[in-house]
Amino acid sequence: MGTKSSDTVRPLPFLVAVPLYAGLGALAFSKPAAERLGANGQKIAQASLGALLATHAGEAALISRRVRKRGYPDQAGKWARSTLLWGFPNHLRVGRLAPVSAE
Repeated sequence: MGTKSSDTVRPLPFLVAVPLYAGLGALAFSKPAAERLGANGQKIAQASLGALLATHAGEAALISRRVRKRGYPDQAGKWARSTLLWGFPNHLRVGRLAPVSAE
């Protein structure tokens, strides 16, 4: 198996995840959802959204560090933003990034 360069391994697309978060946000904070889910159901949706964002924020910090260590400091922000939305799949993708040699 050949090594991959940073040109062939990219973060997952940002805009594809936005509708997923919009849907979860609507479920967590809209009045129609509150009527269907009840107060406890909506609290669970809100807690789930908060836990998801907190977990992904931690993963984004880790992925930023990992991308910098691989030798791509200019791409660390792009990978961190993508990880904030997508989470762990980006860790698998960063593993395929070829480390920059120190030559």
